[in-house]
Amino acid sequence: MDNIRGNSKMALVFMATSFAYLLFGTIVLSLSLAGVLPISHDSVFILILYGFVVMIIFGLSYMFAPGFSHTKFADYRVSAAEYLMLNAGVILLFYSFIAASTIPGPQKITALAALVLIAASVLLHAASIWRILLPKGGPVQPPGSAGKPASQSKGF
Repeated sequence: MDNIRGNSKMALVFMATSFAYLLFGTIVLSLSLAGVLPISHDSVFILILYGFVVMIIFGLSYMFAPGFSHTKFADYRVSAAEYLMLNAGVILLFYSFIAASTIPGPQKITALAALVLIAASVLLHAASIWRILLPKGGPVQPPGSAGKPASQSKGF
């Protein structure tokens, strides 16, 4: 799989997963409000904030950043690592919130591990987007604008 198709696919995977988190969070919140599931609403907000919002921001940034900077996409392996770390962090944090209200045990360690995974994923994503927006050697010139000032380039 080449770099452009790989990252386009990853952008779609991020966005599809974000809507799965939104759907799951909405169902869990509805069941909780109806009294069917005795879980705290904090755990649902973790799903919606980190699962939906952060995941969709990651996907959209992978779609739009290369177009803004006229550069190639970031490394597919990096975006796949971000995806895995963010999902593991969201699931572990969701579990730690549910377990805190039902099962005694080391939920603080689980929550801390989840937060470290989420933070690492966000930092990795920031570095990846930074490399897309500010590549080594400067931004790539759009076709037909080589040697022209930005004010004389077509389409700008």
